[in-house]
Amino acid sequence: MNAKESSQNVSLHLKRIRTMSRLLKLLLLAYLVLFGFRLPFVRKMPDGGYQVVSVDTYARFFDAPIFSIIIVALGVALILVAVIFCYRLLSLYEKGVIFSAKNVSLLCRIGYVAVAYGFLVPCGRTLLLAWDSYLHAAWRIGVILWYFLTYVVHSPWVMGGIFMIVVSHIMDEGRKIQEEQELTI
Repeated sequence: MNAKESSQNVSLHLKRIRTMSRLLKLLLLAYLVLFGFRLPFVRKMPDGGYQVVSVDTYARFFDAPIFSIIIVALGVALILVAVIFCYRLLSLYEKGVIFSAKNVSLLCRIGYVAVAYGFLVPCGRTLLLAWDSYLHAAWRIGVILWYFLTYVVHSPWVMGGIFMIVVSHIMDEGRKIQEEQELTI
């Protein structure tokens, strides 16, 4: 294969990456417009009430305890931060920047945000359960800890976030090796 064919293949691959990045950015914006008004951890019940953090049902959302509302607000904030990081990462890919320190950093940050989002619900539920147990003098620490660990282990956000963090570290090592090879004569 000569240099001309090789450069055409690279150009074709970069064009595909740019096209897919633009498409994903459009899908991300469409998702925000269509589904961005749904609050995380809040379900509308058939009777018209709201179930907040899967603990109790309330007639109005703001009838829920302030702690539950704070968890929902943190969930919204984490989703917005993840969307911003994803958009910035896709913008770098669209520019043709594939393996850079900034890409690795953004991918790692997305992983950390996913892990934080995955821990938010189990932590919130566990704290609400602990508070309820404390109020009713039925302290069940073993049950509360089991409940927390079960939800953390089964959280796809935690596992997916850890996977993204590991992949970002692997990409960082590959980027460092590529930089070292470019410097050698």
